[in-house]
Amino acid sequence: MYAGFCLLWLWFFVIGCKLSQSDRQYSLLIPIVVSVIGIIASFFEARFLMENYDGGAGIKPTSFVFSAGVCYLLLSARMEKIYDSINCKIANVIEYLGKNSFALYLLHIHVVKYTHSVLDITHSWTLYFLVVLILSILLIEIIKKLIPSKFQYYLGIY
Repeated sequence: MYAGFCLLWLWFFVIGCKLSQSDRQYSLLIPIVVSVIGIIASFFEARFLMENYDGGAGIKPTSFVFSAGVCYLLLSARMEKIYDSINCKIANVIEYLGKNSFALYLLHIHVVKYTHSVLDITHSWTLYFLVVLILSILLIEIIKKLIPSKFQYYLGIY
């Protein structure tokens, strides 16, 4: 199953509820350490799965550890101040991805399947990631032009 057991995703709902009820004034050390440990563990877990079970892409337990650390990091009050203080392209990209994250989540798997069958770029995960991200964003922008705005909300498009 690509996205794993659906109840695992409740973790992010719980994080959102917890963060919405706090002032988010916590040390960034723990989220940074959790994120770094999560991404390193995810690398080794993916490598193990690819070598032993012919698969390693998709959602893994270590992916949740990494994602939880990143959520706490990016949603901290200190990071919010940084976002507000810089008026640059990176802040705009982060805001765009945040506003359209649900639509990206819904669409990316279709783009992954399409690009996997049409393009042979799976040898470079960085290139594959960038192609899928760019095509997913283009698809969102096309949908914005084709679907009336009152229905875009239900697809997570803003």
